[in-house]
Order: sequence, then structure tokens, then C-alpha cells
Amino acid sequence: MIEDRPVLVAFMPCVTFEDKDVHRRRPELLDRVVRCAGPDRSCEGSGGFLKLKTRDVMLRIPFGLVQMTDFFEEIGRAVNRSNNSSAVLSRIADIAAVDARVEQLFRAAEVPAFSPHLAMAAIHSLLLAHRDEALADYFGTLGGRLNVTDGDFQGSLVDFVGRYGAALASRVRHRKFIVKTDIRRAAILRALVASAWKELGSPARYALVDLGCGIGVNLLLDRIEMRSNSHEILMCFPNSVDVSVQIKTDRAPTIKLPRAVRRVGIDVHRFDIHSDEDRNWLLGNIMPEDDRAMAALGSAMTALKDDPPEVLVGDASVELDAVLNQIEPDVAVIVMHSMMMHFLSAQGKEAISGALVAAAQIRPVARVSFEIAGAAATLESRMGSTQSPRLYGRAHLDGAWVKWVGEAPKEH
Repeated sequence: MIEDRPVLVAFMPCVTFEDKDVHRRRPELLDRVVRCAGPDRSCEGSGGFLKLKTRDVMLRIPFGLVQMTDFFEEIGRAVNRSNNSSAVLSRIADIAAVDARVEQLFRAAEVPAFSPHLAMAAIHSLLLAHRDEALADYFGTLGGRLNVTDGDFQGSLVDFVGRYGAALASRVRHRKFIVKTDIRRAAILRALVASAWKELGSPARYALVDLGCGIGVNLLLDRIEMRSNSHEILMCFPNSVDVSVQIKTDRAPTIKLPRAVRRVGIDVHRFDIHSDEDRNWLLGNIMPEDDRAMAALGSAMTALKDDPPEVLVGDASVELDAVLNQIEPDVAVIVMHSMMMHFLSAQGKEAISGALVAAAQIRPVARVSFEIAGAAATLESRMGSTQSPRLYGRAHLDGAWVKWVGEAPKEH
């Protein structure tokens, strides 16, 4: 038991690591993460903390610290292993710890720290162009059927890194960040947007605006089929597999949306889905075992090519006011954002709120959000100029499940 900050939570010894402690106590922190990630481990989030628990110890880490520092990668490695979320990702991290050739590609890319997620994305994206490589047999997204415990995964990985080291380093150097385009999150947003549309009075003419839109997947929400049953939301892009989200409470809404008269996205990054390199990078960020997400994202990209929304490159907190002013006054607006507000400064957040309050003086406006709250996300809406949110529920950060609050609105 660590003596300098002991508290009791649920009758368990508990250790809290604060921002100022993190570098000084790094070895101790990681040791506890690894111990907590054993068979008896559980993981949950509340009160702004990630909690990793065993029968005799609880480790509490501020969630902002987990998300915004390189500890995310190392903590994620332990959590991913215990969750079995990606065996390939975990093995890449393990091999990099003992084989310098994998970590060297990051030094060649002049990136300060090794990141398993970024390494996996670089490797995955390059494998999309080299599907005949032995390593591709371990990627379910590429049709591979081998587990990382089969054959010689380490040999295949080291061989691939050795052969394509320069190309991998170039990807890491120029990208340097992970792009999470999770289709399941879009399915939850679809239900949230539909509920907000109904709250606005089901306007015949409305516009969708997505802040931090990425390639614009969320701007397809009025153009896709959606249905639900007692235990899951099902969303389907044209000519693709169904995307399923587990419902843990009441049935989520399946309200039909008319087509928006305008669809506008704002993002600081530009992605060209007509470029093979950009397209492969986006697909390469998908976990190697998630072949359904790969198929769905590929179909979404095709739909975006066929029916592209407007996408502006810029800071959403700066550009939103001008975007809203360019939409006709008789058009209602639904503004959405997901997993992006924690990247903004306090001034940026105030600017977005101010733009929405001003817009609400001349038109019906709704704001819907899917944002981090602990180790999950809250689903909220705000109507008009009010800043008081209505809570719709909570969801897995990547959209694996949703807990809808209360009775879902029904289609009339």
C-alpha cells in the first residue's frame, strides 16, 4: 500500500495519481496498471477517473491524464490485453519492448515516443497495399485467419518492418496522430440527432453541422437506414454489413429523418478519400480484428464520394459563427460534436456556445453531443439558447454499447 495518499473506496485500498505525480511515479503507476490488468481486473469510469480494480486494490487515474499524455498508450496496452480488444495491437507493443527493430521505425520518423496504436495504424495501412505479405494473415480486416499465437507472428512483423521501414517511418512522421472514425459511434449519434430533430418540432427544412467531422461520416446520418430491436441498434450504409450497437436499457429511437437541406462539417485536418494513401490511413486505424467496421467504413467512404457534404478546414470554434450565418434563416440547425470538446480551450468552448446562442435568436437550433465523461461518454442535447443539457444516456467511447435514459421517442 502506498502511504502518501491513501483513501478508502468501497472498502478497498485506493491510490490516486495526480498530474504532478505522474512523471515521478511512472514506474510505480505502470506496475500497478499491469497488476490490475490481470484476470480478476475490472475497469470502469466515474467522477472523471479511470478505475482499474482487483479484489485487493483500486487504481484511480484522472481520465484527462490518461487521454492527453503518452501514458494512454502504456495504460491502454494493459487494458487492451485484459479486454482482448486487439490481440494484434497488444503483441506489437510486447514485441517492441524486446525487439529494437520495431521501435526503431519511430526513431527514424523523429517521433519522441513509441506508440503501439500509431505503429499498428502505420503497419495496417501499408498492409492494405501489400496484402500478400505473411503478416496480413494475422489481420482479420484483410481476410487473415491466424491468431497471434499461431505460427511466427513476431518473425512476420519484424520481417515486414525491415522490408518497409522507410515507408512506415514516413507514415508515422507525417501522420503522428490516430484518427478514430468509429461507425458504431455514428449509429448512436444517428439516434441522438433524430431525437433532437423531433424535439425541434420535426422541421421539414433543417441543416446538419458536425464539429470535428473528420471525413464526414456523421453527415451521412440522414441518408442511411437505421432500425432497432430490444437489444441493439442496427445501422446500414449502402451495400454494406449492418453496424450493431448493444442497447443496455430501453430501446433507442429509430425515428426517420428527412434529408437535410445542407450538411456542413468543420475539421482542422483535411482528408482526401479519393487518395489511396489517405483512404488506407483511415482504414488502417481500425483494429485489425474488426472486419465489420472495415467493411462499413469502406462503404461510408463510397457513399461520401457519391454524395459529398461540405467540409471546411479550420477551427470549429472560429468558423462556426460564419457557417451558421450562411444558412438560410428559415432552416433549423442541428449541430453535433463527438469526442472533440476535450481538445478545445475554455475560450474555444465559450465561442461555440456563444455562436449557438446567437443563432437561436433567429432560427430553431439544437446541439447534440457525444463527449467523454469518465471512462464512458454522455449523450446530451441542448435546445435553443439554453445551456442546460438534457441527458439522453451514456455510451461506450467507441460505440460498442449505449444506455438510453428513459423511454425512447417513438415514430408516429
